[in-house]
Amino acid sequence: MNAKSKPKTLSDIRKAIAKAGKQGKLRKLSAAESKTAEKLKTMIASLKTGKNVQNRQLKTWLTAAQYQHLIDNWEAQIALRLDSKQKPEPINKYQDLLRVAIFTYNKADSFSNRGKHDTASKLFNQADGHFERALEHLQETIEHDPSLQTWFDRPISFDHKSDLGLDFDSMPRVIVSRSHFGQSTKSSVLSFQSKQDVKLQSVEAALQELLYETPDIDVSKSSKLSKLLKQLDEQDDD
Repeated sequence: MNAKSKPKTLSDIRKAIAKAGKQGKLRKLSAAESKTAEKLKTMIASLKTGKNVQNRQLKTWLTAAQYQHLIDNWEAQIALRLDSKQKPEPINKYQDLLRVAIFTYNKADSFSNRGKHDTASKLFNQADGHFERALEHLQETIEHDPSLQTWFDRPISFDHKSDLGLDFDSMPRVIVSRSHFGQSTKSSVLSFQSKQDVKLQSVEAALQELLYETPDIDVSKSSKLSKLLKQLDEQDDD
């Protein structure tokens, strides 16, 4: 396998193996299974549009093992958030600087809405200065320790093509921040997911399991999969 096609991480290898295992044939469903499939599809549609699906519904239509897997995944997410509260000091300082900038901006916006434009203008200028100091601190932090980028909700770049800027939308948020301006964290190393995300993944996996046969994979006859498994074993031993 050449360097270009070789998976770079254990996660890449496991995903490739999982993909290889999803090539099953459609199952012939019983009447009861067809009803379950339709219920699962309805729940998936609801979750994708942001609607909540009650745990009692999930418990009714998922198998006991599937429902327990959902619970385990969510508990893992809770543990991840608890662990992540121990933020490095430079991250805490960035959050404090950003909080001051946002507070000042909101204050300026309030004066502007009340027609006090001179006061609002002064405060908007102050807010710009606070945003700038926060961004300067962020740049110094990342240049000193690039690994701290994993704490943020978007890629951090300070070149001329950077999307960062001195406003609400353009300022990075720390992953544990509840700000609705934070971008998706799915690509983050910390892999934070909402409860909605966890439910959706579990129901989609349940539907996949119901609709398709699990293929019997003969590793000895699959050179590609055999190589992937060999790489997985070698990296686990490191």
